[in-house]
Amino acid sequence: MENLHLRQLLLIMLFVLILEDILLRGGNAVEAAIATAFCIGIQDPHSAGLGGGHLMTIYNATTKKCHVVDAREVAPLNSTENIFFNRKNASKYEWKTLVEPAIQLLEEGSPTSHILARQLQLHKQQILSNKLLASIFTNPKSGHLFAAGEQINTRNRLADTLRILANSSNPLEIFL
Repeated sequence: MENLHLRQLLLIMLFVLILEDILLRGGNAVEAAIATAFCIGIQDPHSAGLGGGHLMTIYNATTKKCHVVDAREVAPLNSTENIFFNRKNASKYEWKTLVEPAIQLLEEGSPTSHILARQLQLHKQQILSNKLLASIFTNPKSGHLFAAGEQINTRNRLADTLRILANSSNPLEIFL
């Protein structure tokens, strides 16, 4: 069990290092949050990832203004397709840089968290009755759903999707 806790701690430390790296190289807090959110979607796919939504509150200390990004599953009434695309001076990094840590995590694999293992067991019947989900969340060595601490490295399709997203000049086009 100690080994599992150590691996989970190391993964959290990896997320902190990703945040720190982006900030130390001149990136902003939003870029660091985006990169980390992609990684959290890998670690906890039941609660984060592509296709989900979020709310983000951003405080700009220079202007002393607060902005809220409403990116829920249903777009706000006054939103447009390009509302956030190519905002001047909004980002130092390309999407590729922000998505690469998550791709690397998928390629190398990551330990199954206690929370994910619990969710897999709670939804066992639905997962096993779906060929795609079963192929992703079944440990090929044991033939059972991944247990806490077991290394998940079966999400190749998601890695491919993130590569497409990372290499796109306009990530929005992928989803239109």
